[in-house]
Amino acid sequence: MIRLFICFIVLSSCTKNTGGQKAFHLDNKGISCDADWVNNEQFIICGETSIYANHENGSTQKDAFVLVTNHKTKDVKGFIVGDQLNNFRFENVNAIQNQFLFSGYGFENKNAIVAGFSNNMEMKWAFSSDQLQGFEEPKSAVNKDGNFLIISKKPDTTPYYGVFSLFTKEGKELWTKKLDHIDVMSDIFSANNGDFILNYKEKGAYIDGGTRKKYFISPVLRVSTEGKITYQMKFLIDREKFMDLDFHQVLETKSGDLYFVGSGWTVSNRTDLLIIKTDANIKIKWSSSYKTDHELAIKAAILNEKEELIIAADSYGHSGGMLRAAISPSGDVLWNSFNTSTPYEQIKTINYTKTGYDLIYDKTLSFAAMTTNLEGVSCLGKTSSLTFVRSNAEVILSTHNAEFEETLARWKPCELKVKAVSGLKIIEDCGKF
Repeated sequence: MIRLFICFIVLSSCTKNTGGQKAFHLDNKGISCDADWVNNEQFIICGETSIYANHENGSTQKDAFVLVTNHKTKDVKGFIVGDQLNNFRFENVNAIQNQFLFSGYGFENKNAIVAGFSNNMEMKWAFSSDQLQGFEEPKSAVNKDGNFLIISKKPDTTPYYGVFSLFTKEGKELWTKKLDHIDVMSDIFSANNGDFILNYKEKGAYIDGGTRKKYFISPVLRVSTEGKITYQMKFLIDREKFMDLDFHQVLETKSGDLYFVGSGWTVSNRTDLLIIKTDANIKIKWSSSYKTDHELAIKAAILNEKEELIIAADSYGHSGGMLRAAISPSGDVLWNSFNTSTPYEQIKTINYTKTGYDLIYDKTLSFAAMTTNLEGVSCLGKTSSLTFVRSNAEVILSTHNAEFEETLARWKPCELKVKAVSGLKIIEDCGKF
């Protein structure tokens, strides 16, 4: 069974691929939260599990769960992390320089956790804070030097404060600062120069003094590794056109252009795809919404070798279904492929290979993955092509004045129990292995 699973992952290591269309899931009874790749050799998914959790003491907790593969040695391993008593979850993972960096929560009060592991899942360092808990829809990023930025929250303060902590890959805390008015954290992204880009939906609304029109506020902050906000702007999006919006990811081209991808809930009671493209100074090049006959939100994206934007969207909570599509640098849809799914399957991340795309998603409390060909075609569910109607999203750009505030987090070393899991139950969904 393990060899079958490896053949799914290692497209180039199996016999000649006839389309790259395969899918599997792992019955772990726990949500899949995040995934990452390292040079297409190491592949890792993190989240939680109850079925593989250590219940030797009679408890019923969920443990943090990690699935690691090594493409060269054709090895697949699962690991649980916890204390055999309380619920644990790894919500974000970043892989860098033969190391895995995690953030999540655990212990009795769901304390925020940050930890570094070797690529063999040997714990190198771990810290928890009794002042912090995991942020809703948490994000993290690691820059080119291995500095790891995470977001947490202080439960005893306003829920709209985000607490940002920067650690080195060796586990040294460089700084912790807080930022107010964060309603939804869209993304923390590592820029080409090593800075971090923060994008979020701000609590409240901007009201035009002349027209009294209300706008959603989506700030974009560039933050240095010294903890300084070096540049910031904000997007203003008309509440008479969109009743709500969410960005999920930021991407940067080699030249420094930025993409902000997500979705907007229109006044026509429909969810449309939403993309903003800017230059390096956050000046808008174009902003578009894309109407389809499905309620789709972009959850992940990647740039291919042509620097076309490859988006992965799902209809989580609506009719279900998952979409892959290519967007040209000017915003035109080049191709798209849609497959049916249940309403509660949601995409976590996407990876580009020379033969197609790998997607990690949550299959209703199961780790799941699929591969597609270069046109996004999957063997999973009924596949079709959707009709797109592109419209101007009418985004206004304005200056912003957010400020970091000094704060203490009381990050303290902690012990996490790590145990390898045997007998993983890999379930093949489609494709020849």
